[in-house]
Amino acid sequence: MAQYINLKQDEIDAIASRYGLEVSSYQPIDEGAGNTNYLLQANRENYVLTVFEIEHSRVVHLVRLLGTLEAHAFPTTRILKSKSGEAVTSCRGSAVLIKPYIPGQVILDLDENMLRQVGAAMAKLHEIPPPAYLPEKHAYGLAFFPGVFGSGIDPGYENWLAERYAALEKGIPSGLPRGLIHGD
Repeated sequence: MAQYINLKQDEIDAIASRYGLEVSSYQPIDEGAGNTNYLLQANRENYVLTVFEIEHSRVVHLVRLLGTLEAHAFPTTRILKSKSGEAVTSCRGSAVLIKPYIPGQVILDLDENMLRQVGAAMAKLHEIPPPAYLPEKHAYGLAFFPGVFGSGIDPGYENWLAERYAALEKGIPSGLPRGLIHGD
């Protein structure tokens, strides 16, 4: 389970109350990398509470980007705002978001119809003009690969990436056009 921070009932209740939510039950969500997620049942609806392991500023940037996608009618996560109008709050020094829960399941083997749907969604995403505030270097970009080597996050992946890094560095031209992609 991707559980980096274990919240207590009173912490979850305190966070939820900032958003006008009264939690009737909660449980950790197994999926997720780099953050901790809880499924909340509150106010007769389901929500996901996410506690991030990345810097607060990066979460604010993510929320801004999700707002851009929403403005272009792209189907993506919608973020709840707190009663004071904030999308990002904090707990124990970590950034926190709450979003409506979208039911679904992880499908590993996509059939042809599903692949067409994914392709159509990706094409729509690529048509959205990249906002001017996009950083020149992305946290998952080539410049950040060396920081992954030897980090202990996933030794198999680190070795795989290290073996390919030189070829990628040499083979990817600079000055390519920028656009939006899905990081997951």
